[in-house]
Amino acid sequence: MPRYAQLVIGPAGSGKSTYCSTMVQHSQAFNRSVQVVNLDPAAEHFDYPVMADIRELIQVDDVMEDDSLRFGPNGGLVFCMEYFANNFDWLEESLGHVEDDYILFDCPGQIELYTHLPVMKQLVEQLQQWEFRVCGVFLVDSQFMVESFKFISGVMAALSAMVSLEIPQVNIMTKMDLLSPKAKKEIEKYLDPDMYSMMEDNSDTIRSTKFKKLTKAICGLIDDYSMVRFLPFDRTDEEGINIVLQHIDFSIQYGEDLEFKEPKVKKQNTAKYKSEIHYPNNVSLTNKLIKKDSSVLGCPLDPVEVVGDTRIVTKLLSIMEDTSHPLQETVTSLGSFFSDRLLHPRCLKERYCRFFLPAESDCTVKLPVVQFTHLQTVQ
Repeated sequence: MPRYAQLVIGPAGSGKSTYCSTMVQHSQAFNRSVQVVNLDPAAEHFDYPVMADIRELIQVDDVMEDDSLRFGPNGGLVFCMEYFANNFDWLEESLGHVEDDYILFDCPGQIELYTHLPVMKQLVEQLQQWEFRVCGVFLVDSQFMVESFKFISGVMAALSAMVSLEIPQVNIMTKMDLLSPKAKKEIEKYLDPDMYSMMEDNSDTIRSTKFKKLTKAICGLIDDYSMVRFLPFDRTDEEGINIVLQHIDFSIQYGEDLEFKEPKVKKQNTAKYKSEIHYPNNVSLTNKLIKKDSSVLGCPLDPVEVVGDTRIVTKLLSIMEDTSHPLQETVTSLGSFFSDRLLHPRCLKERYCRFFLPAESDCTVKLPVVQFTHLQTVQ
């Protein structure tokens, strides 16, 4: 089975490490396993555990202190990454061969690594040989994108990385939580921009006719082909984080090859089930319990005149509490079946699920399509 990787890239200070830390915490809350690999040889500390750290292989400080090399900070970083590219066997050993791995690669902030140097492209090709599905996650600081010309510059950097790496790429504006309310309102127009109108609004500031034509051509390229769009990233907004993760998962088809593991149903007393299984108060159950003849029961289900959501839940709970009811065990197992499937990546990606009782049961109780945003799952 394939493995999955996010290549977290972007300029220095754009929030790559914070992004990785936030994604790890968010995934843990949903019982989803996500690992992080540090590829920045100049990093000093992390807010998250790492499964592999390039500093175990080489560090920028050691390179700069070498009298025979005499590199500065930038040259030292490039040297470290080229050394890393010649020692991919170290990375392969560190990653292991676990199926269904989902790994975030926290990359350095030197933009030339993603634009014209071959190191990151070589890394992508190597990961693909190891059966990784790779997505680039390009981060830009939203605080520097509130002016149109800075925005165009950021778009060009993202486009350059996309062309160089040749992988699916999701572009993100980070640090939205640090913007003032006025700046947040102003930056909304850059999330889904009209490039032509943006250029017209600032045409008076471009004095040279040559640069006006260049800017118009760039805006036309971006707008006509919809090549670059940005998603907002606020680390305090769980719903926004989930939307970003869904876009990335969709681009690498995460969850397409995963299978549900059916829960093992054990007979337990009804009092324990009553205390452990809860139904969300705000789930809209609008379908009816379907009345159907059953070869197992020899009779149809009790008729139910559904007058509201509460009546359906009451009916289900009454079946669970009645140990003599022929559907008691099946309905009880539905609670576990329902909760487990909500955490599956396909549910998270598609944002809706449809659940049925097991096919071997002739009596079918249908639950409707429900919006995932309105579900509160009790772990």
